[in-house]
Amino acid sequence: MKKILSILLCAALLASLSGCSWIEGIFYPSSPKLDFGSNETVETPDTQYEPLYDYNGNRISDAPLTQIELRAKTLQSEHLTPERIEGGTLYAGNLIRLARVLKRCEAAFVKEETAPYYSSEDSAPASSRPDPTVDYSPVTVGFCGSKAMAGDGVEYMKDAYPFAIRRWFADSYGSDNFNFLFRGVSEADSRYGAHDVGRNLINDGADIVFIDYAVADMKNPDAKETFEVIVRRLLTAEKPIAVVILCTMDASCNSDYANELEIARAYGCPVISMRHAVAQELSEGKFYFSSMTDDGFNLGLNGHAFFGELVKNFLENVRRQLDKINTDADIPVPATALTQCRYMNGWLFTNYKRPVSFGSFARLGLHYDVFGRNGWESSAPGGAPLVFEIEAQYITLMYWRVVDRTGGRIEVFVDGEHAATLECDYIDGGEDCAGYATVYVGDEYAPHTIEIQMSANKNNGSTGERVCLLAIMTA
Repeated sequence: MKKILSILLCAALLASLSGCSWIEGIFYPSSPKLDFGSNETVETPDTQYEPLYDYNGNRISDAPLTQIELRAKTLQSEHLTPERIEGGTLYAGNLIRLARVLKRCEAAFVKEETAPYYSSEDSAPASSRPDPTVDYSPVTVGFCGSKAMAGDGVEYMKDAYPFAIRRWFADSYGSDNFNFLFRGVSEADSRYGAHDVGRNLINDGADIVFIDYAVADMKNPDAKETFEVIVRRLLTAEKPIAVVILCTMDASCNSDYANELEIARAYGCPVISMRHAVAQELSEGKFYFSSMTDDGFNLGLNGHAFFGELVKNFLENVRRQLDKINTDADIPVPATALTQCRYMNGWLFTNYKRPVSFGSFARLGLHYDVFGRNGWESSAPGGAPLVFEIEAQYITLMYWRVVDRTGGRIEVFVDGEHAATLECDYIDGGEDCAGYATVYVGDEYAPHTIEIQMSANKNNGSTGERVCLLAIMTA
């Protein structure tokens, strides 16, 4: 018996290490084997310098090719090899949800060529008549994540890889047929996303969402749980949303792909991983992050262009093989979550929520505009507290930590009891960043009073002249 169990354990281990596992078919219908390793790339049209037009011949008010797209064209022969394309698809998952969105695009936005008719007395070709079974409304494509997803490493957001994905949809189906929701926040991790996904993506009607918290979540102790919350909330929305998981990498060529791959396998979501696209070269010492960065820390123009091309190749390969995917099949969401998923009904409050009292705090002004100036700040040690009345079972605060030694301390009180001291002086940090602190965990959902005060105390060596609260996250 022990020998049989050992054999089964080894088989399971080997299966877990392979990109797509036969085990997936046990939990949900597996997609047919698709070819993601062919030597085909998504090329920029030769008419790139000419105006763009939609299928009705109307001029599209779209920007000309961005610097990243010009860079991508020169990178294709050097960086986008068949091995990298195949390795980059870490997990193909089940493609039914994605295929449904693309089939809708094909049906609504790709016109069949028909013979022209010249007289009003002639009948219009049948294919030119609207099909009542087709949804012709714009498709909404959402992006959420941090770091590279928010454009870190390039001077302009239009040169970040999400805009390369946007260009693929526009070139394939016409830019007038889409709404794009760019919800990347530079210093946020999936804790932020788990609380914000309902307000910013589900309520805004996303049809497909690309998620990338792979770098930021390396420092998130709750990454597996908060990332699963994002995926589960999207897939269980009233209108189920297709999810594609993206994994960029940091300067050490690492990411939180292991946690995300486990979630992806449970829910059948495809995963595109930058690290795995160059895995063989990494093992042979032939790949260096320096070729992908301009500042030594973040993906630069090369890195954004390379990853954007990887994702575009994946989408194009799925599009070319849509006839192999039975979109009438169902993909059940696992009845039991892998984690506690405590934040499934989470919500994020920024300064659009008016407090009971501002105290010595004011709406965020010039500092920390990476979060859109949506928080509260104070420069009054020991001043009157910022007060909120909030219903919650879990309360997490997000605050800004600075390395210039000007950061003070925040004292937090929940229902009159001291709950936490938040240190805004990031003396050991390399760069400013967001901090997170769960300040209350209750037994039930109930009303609470939160008081946030700038402390009269400060860290040794800090001037302690300012503090900033970025968001209140509840569930």
